Amino acid sequence: LKWKFLLEKDISYLLKPLNVDTNKYKQGKVLIIAGSKGMTGAAALCAFGAFRVGAGLVISAAPRSINDIYEKKITEAMTIICEDDDKGCFLLKNYEEVSKKFDWADVVIIGPGIGQDNQTIHFAEKIIRTCNKPIVIDADGLRVFARNRKLFDNIKVPFVITPHYGEMSRILDIDSQLIENQFTSIVNNFVDSFKGVLVAKNAPSCTLFRNNVHINSSGNPGLSTAGTGDILAGMIGGFIAQGLDIEDASRLAVYIHGKAADNYVNNNGMRGMIASDILNEIPSLLSHYED
Repeated sequence: LKWKFLLEKDISYLLKPLNVDTNKYKQGKVLIIAGSKGMTGAAALCAFGAFRVGAGLVISAAPRSINDIYEKKITEAMTIICEDDDKGCFLLKNYEEVSKKFDWADVVIIGPGIGQDNQTIHFAEKIIRTCNKPIVIDADGLRVFARNRKLFDNIKVPFVITPHYGEMSRILDIDSQLIENQFTSIVNNFVDSFKGVLVAKNAPSCTLFRNNVHINSSGNPGLSTAGTGDILAGMIGGFIAQGLDIEDASRLAVYIHGKAADNYVNNNGMRGMIASDILNEIPSLLSHYED
């Protein structure tokens, strides 16, 4: 593996000014499968992450019993209402309705806040196995690989996974402290046969693709708060929807995510920063790189 620090110069060239004749369809269409009862915020933060990096349209799948919360939280997004038998989570029978939107989407994001219901995990596995668009898999969506790691080999499209060390430990069936202590050797073994992008979230986060490992140079301890990972998943998906490949989208999102947190901390201080504070920093930060 080739290890290098991810610096501003490594991502600044990836952003171009918007074309004067662009429209919301050209800016990228994101399908998000996220949230459940008690975790609708994950779906909202993910959607806003995609919007804030420039995605033009977002559709968020929503269990019917909690759809009203989605409608109120994510004003700019559309929703797919999924019959949930009043359980507040995705069920296997929702697959047909949600998968109809694959062809509409430029990218699919699955996992933030979907919960651990057995039906939800089976639903997520079917989505991941059959998706025909690039897919970002985060949070509870990663539980499918803890059950069946061979699923990685069955994914037919470019894909990104975004585990923190706890989620990595479930996927690899290795203690998270061991991952912390022996990250280099464990990653070497893992990526040897891994075809996607791995965004290993930690301090610092690392983005791995093929033989390249990019160690992020932005970010601060203020990111250790609920919801920041949901935003990152949305950002990665938002950049993919706008035409970046999965590696460039992941590197760019990881750096901008950290830099947005740095900018907020520089102006407001670190303690008490919440995830949505990062969202408000992103547009002005992106404009800096579009000049």
